[in-house]
Amino acid sequence: MRNSNRNSRKASLQNKNVLLGTMEIANQMSSIAKGLHAKGINGRTLNYYQSYLNYVDDFQLNDFKLPNTTPLRKKIIESLIPNFDIFHFHFSTTLFPDLTDVEILNHLNKPMLMHHWGSEVRDLETAKAVNPYAKIKVNDFSPFKKN
Repeated sequence: MRNSNRNSRKASLQNKNVLLGTMEIANQMSSIAKGLHAKGINGRTLNYYQSYLNYVDDFQLNDFKLPNTTPLRKKIIESLIPNFDIFHFHFSTTLFPDLTDVEILNHLNKPMLMHHWGSEVRDLETAKAVNPYAKIKVNDFSPFKKN
C-alpha cells in the first residue's frame, strides 16, 4: 500500500511546472530545480538578487524593487503565474515585495510553500541572548503574521 501511494504522488507531480524564487541562497534553488528535473518535474528558478557568485537562474531581475512597477507586475501576473502549477518561495520572499501575489496565487488555487534558510526568520532578541554578535536580515515580520 505504501509504494502505491508514493507512486500515485509521483505520477501526480509528473509534468508539473514549479517556479522556485526569488532569492538564490548558496545555489539552493538551482539544486532543487535540478533534482526536480531528475524526477520529471519542470523546476525553473527566478532570482531577484544577483550575487557576486553569479548563480545561473532561468529568470533574473537585478532589483527586487522592480516588481512594484505596474508593467512588470502585469507581465508577471499575465505571463509567469499562468505557466506554473506550484510556487516554491525562498528566504521570506515572493514574486512581489509587498506579498500581494500570495493572495493572487491563493485565489487561483496555486500551491505555495516557503523555504526558510535561517537568518531571515531569526528573532533578534532571542538570537542575541545566545550570541551577542547575531544579526538578522528581516526586521518587519508583520506581513507573515496571521490576521
